[in-house]
Amino acid sequence: MRGIIRTLTAQGADVVTVRIDTPLRFKPGQAVQIQFPGDVKKRFISASSSPTEGQFLELTIQYQTGHPLGDALKNAKRGDEVEMEGPHGVVFTLPDPVPTRLILIAAGIGIAPFRSVIKSILDTQLTTELWLFHCVQRSSDLIFKSDFAEWSGAKKHFHYSPSITNDKDQSWNNEVQKVGEMFTEKHIDLAPASFMLCGVPEFVKEMDAQLKTVFKIDPTRIRKEQW
Repeated sequence: MRGIIRTLTAQGADVVTVRIDTPLRFKPGQAVQIQFPGDVKKRFISASSSPTEGQFLELTIQYQTGHPLGDALKNAKRGDEVEMEGPHGVVFTLPDPVPTRLILIAAGIGIAPFRSVIKSILDTQLTTELWLFHCVQRSSDLIFKSDFAEWSGAKKHFHYSPSITNDKDQSWNNEVQKVGEMFTEKHIDLAPASFMLCGVPEFVKEMDAQLKTVFKIDPTRIRKEQW
């Protein structure tokens, strides 16, 4: 399948969101395998847009300068064709039926598929209570911060809790704890909740173990994806 690049939007120094015109049908949490012109291989990347937003797909990608993918993205432009396969992934899609309380836990660029999940739930006017915990090292890593802040302000059932572990400045007035500590601090009732975890392998494994051993969460209520 081919798609056409419509826009490229910088989300930070090393993150870009690519919008691709395509009739591809996908579910929140799914990924595509895509190859950009000039790149050496196809790569699996999760959708950051929701199917409710239109006949396009957005991919939010972290890259390294000098890496084949980074070079391909820096040279990409509107109108370029891309090769895609998919969608892929059934384990990490939004649970069906959607639970009454859903807790999303992301580290770094692992936030990308959660934008798709959250936007889909809000657009379809589900009343699911949503908690989003996003743990990053620097404030500049808080991708989609303005979207999440706006949505949480407009929707009482969506709660956004970003956390910075390093490089905080005096203007930061949000969380500084680790995610597990925030559960205790906020007194969230985890009993009826389902969970989705996404981030680097070390983070996902740590959170998965903590949910199971400390909070006694049934493993069947945890979905996870690691990059």
